[in-house]
Amino acid sequence: MGNPELTPQERFTYRHYKTWPEDERRELIDGHAWAMSPAPMERHQALSWKLSMLIAIHIQKGLERQVQPV
Repeated sequence: MGNPELTPQERFTYRHYKTWPEDERRELIDGHAWAMSPAPMERHQALSWKLSMLIAIHIQKGLERQVQPV
């Protein structure tokens, strides 16, 4: 029971989860084992944040133009 590479129909408990290797990132959701992706790199996070801010500024400017009084 120590191997999380099992069939999708198989259900697991926290007891199973505790036997899995710690170097393999897995999470247990409603009895199903799911492989976890690694955390994004710092550069990726910074670029995502900058892109989000540029989009937010663009949307805000568009909203301000729509609300101008006549």
